Amino acid sequence: MPEIKRRYVYNGAVSSYDRVICDRCAEVVTWASSASKAESNVKFQLRRRWNMAQYVPLKLLDKIREAPASPA
Repeated sequence: MPEIKRRYVYNGAVSSYDRVICDRCAEVVTWASSASKAESNVKFQLRRRWNMAQYVPLKLLDKIREAPASPA
């Protein structure tokens, strides 16, 4: 049986090495089976957007919120 994926949205501050590097990031949207997987996906997308190495630690300072799926 396939996993049920939900839509998650993050629009908040991000820090790295105890410094805020983005006070109010552009909205990041991802589909994931859990909130923890969504957080991992958001961090991955931000590292790619900002050309960061995958080992750079990022911390999301706000909550990821579950959003309703967009109508098709």
